[in-house]
Formats: sequence, C-alpha cells, structure tokens
Amino acid sequence: MPSNPFTYGNPISDPHRFFGREWEVKQIFGRLQNKEFESSSVVGERRIGKTSLLNYLADPGIRAVQGVGPEHCSFVYVDLQMVDATMGPEQLWRRLLTLMRRQCLDAEIGNLVAALEGRRRIRTFDLDEFFQQVDDRGHHVVFLLDEFDWVTRNENFGPDFYFGLRSLVISHKVALVTSSRLGLIELCHSPAVRSSPFFNIFANINLRQFSLEESQLMISRALDGTAVRFSAAELEHVLGLAGLQPYFLQMGCWLLYESHQAGLAETARGAFLAERFRAEAVPHFVDYWDNSGDYEKIVLTAAALLERTATGG
Repeated sequence: MPSNPFTYGNPISDPHRFFGREWEVKQIFGRLQNKEFESSSVVGERRIGKTSLLNYLADPGIRAVQGVGPEHCSFVYVDLQMVDATMGPEQLWRRLLTLMRRQCLDAEIGNLVAALEGRRRIRTFDLDEFFQQVDDRGHHVVFLLDEFDWVTRNENFGPDFYFGLRSLVISHKVALVTSSRLGLIELCHSPAVRSSPFFNIFANINLRQFSLEESQLMISRALDGTAVRFSAAELEHVLGLAGLQPYFLQMGCWLLYESHQAGLAETARGAFLAERFRAEAVPHFVDYWDNSGDYEKIVLTAAALLERTATGG
C-alpha cells in the first residue's frame, strides 16, 4: 500500500513535498544574492510553515539552483527552542560554530572554527577576526535562526549581544534568516533591547495562509502517482474544515486519504473526516487561544460571532 502523500505534525524536510511560498523564497534568496548579502525575518503564526520554509532554504539542491551552494556558502540551521533561561550569548555562539564546522566544505575554515571553539572565552572581537578570515577565503555564512523569540525574550541576551551581532552582520558576509511568531521588535524583553538598531537590518517576510490556487496545486501534486482522487465534494469538505491554513489543510487531506485507503464509501469518508479532523484540531485551537493576546482574543471572538450570525448557528 503506498504511503500517505500528505504530512502533518513535523515540519516538511523533503523539498519535493514543499509547496507554495514562491514569492517568499524569491525575496529571501534575492536579498542573499545582492551585494550587501542582506538578512530577512520570517514572521507567522504557529504551524503556518516557518520551520518548513527554513528547511527548504537550507536544502543543498535548492541552494545550488539559487547560486548559493555549499561550496562557497554555509547555511547553519539551529532551533532556538533549546535556548533556556540559563543560557547566554557565548553558549549560543559555540553551538552555531559547532554546526558551522560540521557542514563547511572548506577544511581551512573548519580549522579556524576549531581554533575559536578551543578558546576559554569567545568575545565579539574574536568573532570579528574569525569572520574576516572567512571573508578572505570568499566564503559566506547564513544563520537560519528558528524560533528567534526564545532569544529576544531571554534576559541574558542584552543590548551588547544585539549591537555585536549587528556589527558582525554588516561588516562581514554574514546574514541572518530568523523565524518568529511576531515581528522581532515586538518580542523584546526590555526597552533597551527594543531600541537597538539591530532590528533595522531585516526585511519582514510575512507568512500567511495559502491562496486557493496554492491549496489546490498542493493537493493535486501530492495525489500524483497515487490511485486516489478526491471528488469535488470532498475537496469542498476539506477546505470547509481546514480553510487555507497549510497545517490544517495537510491534516484534512491526510485523513481523507486514509479514508480512501480504508475502502470507505463516500458518505462514510465524509463522516470519518469530520469526526477525526475535529478531534485532531481542537487541541491546536485551544493552544492558539491560550497563546493569543487580549486584542487577538477580542478579534477571534467577534469573528466567531459574525460567522455564527451569518450561518444562523
């Protein structure tokens, strides 16, 4: 039995299963390809696909097509949810350097990283000298900093960290691609950090829901090579439940595909989809609510009331 072509739960890691986001990908790579080697901040709600986008950007094949292949550019991905309240800038830099050393194809740069890691303390001046040596070898570095919220909220990362990081980025061929739920400046733990010019180096890339065309293309491409086809009524049912939100759309399609594979009749497939989707989705809706601010909760409540009025529910 062929495996289910839809996936939800974990981020997308296979670039062949990544759909949409053409404009966002083009803008991020465009900023990396210009002379200034510029940084980007990916902003979007939970489960909108931020990590999947960073995985796609980091893929060697995708990067090679974009002219930033691993032979002259290192893409270093790190999940910053690992940054706890006890950690500070030096521990983060040591983690980034370790990851850089593991993937860099230039053996001499690997030696430079190892020498820096061997120091008892790593200061900003040490990093400045290191990245200058990397520049001299014609190598570029992109740090993909997923869940950057965990750094901006950490009081151990004060203004000095952001001033130093900004200096490294604008002085060397170093770029950042961060992901966060809100704009970085909205997440800062203090006014002193919020006033840092660090936040001016980014272009905001806002991830929103798929368009209807992107959703339909994702479904049709995923079903290519399988014997399953969703009827027009089934597609309408999935979209009615999931909307155009990528995570919920994948969830709905995964469940519908499973119902086909189980050999259920169309009516039974619809009942299976509705029941299982609600059971799977409700905990996520609760999480969205719990992590929403007061203003967001007011908007969500008003939207729900308007929908109930419109549908007569």
